[in-house]
Amino acid sequence: MSTYSEIKELPEKYRKYRDLIIKLFKQYNISSTSSLIKIYKNNSKFKNEWKRIWVEVSAEEGGKLSLTTIGIIIGSALGSVGIATMGSAIGVPLALILGLGGFLSGTKIDSLKIFSENKKITISLPRELYEKIDLDSKVAEQSMSKLLELIIEEAYK
Repeated sequence: MSTYSEIKELPEKYRKYRDLIIKLFKQYNISSTSSLIKIYKNNSKFKNEWKRIWVEVSAEEGGKLSLTTIGIIIGSALGSVGIATMGSAIGVPLALILGLGGFLSGTKIDSLKIFSENKKITISLPRELYEKIDLDSKVAEQSMSKLLELIIEEAYK
């Protein structure tokens, strides 16, 4: 999926979770970021509901939460209930900033595969060696990356 497509679908995709958080804010009379923090620290029922929502979001996302997802949902929820931050209600711009910032940060983190079981390496090869590996990968009907992975695994057995 392209970056543009992913950004375009985010608000619609997470609307139900934003609405659940807004409902939770209203249920517990949360009207500021400080009241959110205070209730989270002191109210186990709220904390459990808060966690349940994020577990549900995570399950829909295949078991992971991105910074984009969190930023979009929290930013839009804060703005929708009119929570003032630093003297002004900035929910919509906050959703955009958190969402875009989270998206860019998350994309970079994902590209580095920091949390992946498989790590990526980059090497430079002489053209002659590259062409031999390329030919062998075509004969073996494997991608060049997969062929190299198999060769390295075999060498370290």
